[in-house]
Amino acid sequence: MAFTLFGSIACRGRRTRTDDAPGADAGGAQPAEAVAARVTAADVADARKRSWIDGPLTGRDNNVAAFRKAQISRDEKTGFRVFVKNEFGFVCGLTFDDDGNPSEMAACKGDDGWHAKEARIKLTCDDGGPKGQNCHGKYTLLDGHGFADPAVIEVVRPAKGSP
Repeated sequence: MAFTLFGSIACRGRRTRTDDAPGADAGGAQPAEAVAARVTAADVADARKRSWIDGPLTGRDNNVAAFRKAQISRDEKTGFRVFVKNEFGFVCGLTFDDDGNPSEMAACKGDDGWHAKEARIKLTCDDGGPKGQNCHGKYTLLDGHGFADPAVIEVVRPAKGSP
């Protein structure tokens, strides 16, 4: 039996019960395809955003560091924040775009005075693939003592079944 996932609606090719839906039979059931057709772009974006928030995620705070665990959580002030458990231990405010992808990090600060020069880091997300979806942004890494270096911060949502 086929199994299809549409956002947060799962259907197994069976008839799904709804009330007074167009195409429903006398008992109120309708084909699963009709239910799936009502899944909106907003539903898909919400599901994508939830998959980012619920993880698992990896990330790195500069382009020479290894990928380590990352986590997105809710924050009362900024809405969301991302923690990259890596070399500098960056914590940043995080916003999502209308497609449910991370779009910008803000006020990135780490351990021992490390921080991003830029107040906001614009993120570019790839389309995913066998290794998962990667969202990354360029910034200038500062230590507060004169060190400044161009860097890239990345957060990756692995594809299901990838290591």
